Amino acid sequence: MDGWLIGIILIVAIILALFAIPQFGFVVPTAPEGKKLAVGLTGILTSDLKKVKVGSPVTFLLNLNNLASEDSYDITTNLNITKWKISEAKKSIDKISKGGTYKLYWVSYAPEKKGNYIATAEIFYKMKNEKEMKFRVYNESYLLTLSQEKRKAIEEKPALISYKGSENTSIEIIPSIQQPFILSKTTQQFPFIIKVVNVGGYEVYSPEASYPPENEKKNLVKFSYSGNYLSCDVPNNSLIELVDNSKGIVCKLSLSGVSIREYSDFTANFSAYYSYFTKTSLSIEVFE
Repeated sequence: MDGWLIGIILIVAIILALFAIPQFGFVVPTAPEGKKLAVGLTGILTSDLKKVKVGSPVTFLLNLNNLASEDSYDITTNLNITKWKISEAKKSIDKISKGGTYKLYWVSYAPEKKGNYIATAEIFYKMKNEKEMKFRVYNESYLLTLSQEKRKAIEEKPALISYKGSENTSIEIIPSIQQPFILSKTTQQFPFIIKVVNVGGYEVYSPEASYPPENEKKNLVKFSYSGNYLSCDVPNNSLIELVDNSKGIVCKLSLSGVSIREYSDFTANFSAYYSYFTKTSLSIEVFE
């Protein structure tokens, strides 16, 4: 087999591994081992000097970049360097729009003791994730009128036909639907799972949290949903707790007395509201 053809096959295999495969649900985004996903509001801390004489001034720059398709707001940053003199270490920003950037500067004076020091910029912000999903429900009587080939094709596809909304946020809403929805009774329920996942690799807090975030509000996300015939096993607009960075929620479409001739589509909306805490660091050497 030609080398270029083997290369194409490998590329296709990688793409299939990274993206959603409908009959098996959606793949949770992950970063390479030891790395963090570049999602949400990210920051890179730099300084004008890597080595500085004791007592001398250094300028630190924090480049903020909102990679998400949602605005980040109520942003607080704080620069920490042990034994350094920093004026106005904590700074606040009302909002960084989706795709937007922002730069913050600090002037700090090195201590009188030589050594290697770690400068850390903490970043705390609020954001949301909103997803719209569309499900298709088939009438079983209609399926029986189709050829075996067409019926089998429908029965092998999951009910989810549309999935869109927020992108590149630190908290993701991911559907897990492996089966078709086929109405065979007057009253019938169609369950599925919604996963709320912390894909950013840092700490998530309740949307009511403030900086510095309280530990009792850690791993909490406000979850809401709406749609005809939709219900979930958690109260609407309630705080859910993420365990090991995720929470599975069982939802269902409950159809009773609904007339479907061939098939009908049903829309469901899911939202996650949260605060997020990240940090970025650098090393700087102080000499005499």
